[in-house]
Amino acid sequence: MKMFSFFKNNKDKGKESRLKKLSIDLSNFMFVSSKHSKFENGIQTATIDNCWRGIQIDKNSNIEEDSYFVKIRTLDYQKNRWGDDVQMAIKQMKIKEVSKNRLELCGYGDDSMGVFFSDYGISVLLENNTIVKVILKYFYRNVELHYSK
Repeated sequence: MKMFSFFKNNKDKGKESRLKKLSIDLSNFMFVSSKHSKFENGIQTATIDNCWRGIQIDKNSNIEEDSYFVKIRTLDYQKNRWGDDVQMAIKQMKIKEVSKNRLELCGYGDDSMGVFFSDYGISVLLENNTIVKVILKYFYRNVELHYSK
């Protein structure tokens, strides 16, 4: 009911307007990475070049709140096609923070197997309004995977 809309929290509206300033469209976001590095407890433990991954973020249109689906696919054998090789199954996430050069998404809820999406997060890093890196965070293991071109 619109007459009670003044009770709503305006924080999400602020996140959406800051998102527009970053010129990122999260309704159908795709980032293709050719290499990734693994960090455990803040220490780089591996880097793999010529390892193609596709990071995809889609708007969750099933609910009204600011919600997105994040998934990662393996593109090693189909460099320009989005295949069916799932690297990370779909995780439901919300915008946590938006700054000039960084967008943070944090998981929430769980799936039918009881996997908590809050164990995961995604950071999108920009330079001059161009996406240069996407970081997948496994909070429960203190591991980050840095995907870059």
